[in-house]
Amino acid sequence: MTLVLNRSAASKKRELDQAKAAATRFVNAAIGAKREEFITALPGQEMVYLEKESEAKAYLAADPEPANLDAFPFMKAEAAATGYSAQELAQIILFQSDLWRQIGPLIEATRVGANVAIAAADTSAAIDGILTGFETTVQGFAPP
Repeated sequence: MTLVLNRSAASKKRELDQAKAAATRFVNAAIGAKREEFITALPGQEMVYLEKESEAKAYLAADPEPANLDAFPFMKAEAAATGYSAQELAQIILFQSDLWRQIGPLIEATRVGANVAIAAADTSAAIDGILTGFETTVQGFAPP
């Protein structure tokens, strides 16, 4: 005697939905880890980066060159901590900002694309394929 089990469509859908949710969590966690290779992940750090960039641009645009860093509190604090001159520090900050503007959108597009593909997947095997391609792509993002 052969026993045949038939699963309901609702059961299959629930299993697929759980696989999609797990895959989406994996993608988002992997992207978070990848971003941390390029930027510091601390509460409020994004605001610090934006303010440092703003200060660096303003410093470099000032004519004549500012006599001190009183108007640039983030740069003043970082220059004191690192020993970099204001000019050096402004250049470093803008270089890092430019680097992030190059890699950040690629990382985000990979995250969004993977999540869209996962949401549209109709089998667990399709999800596995998406995750394989995703992992290969993410491994290709390397800091300079």
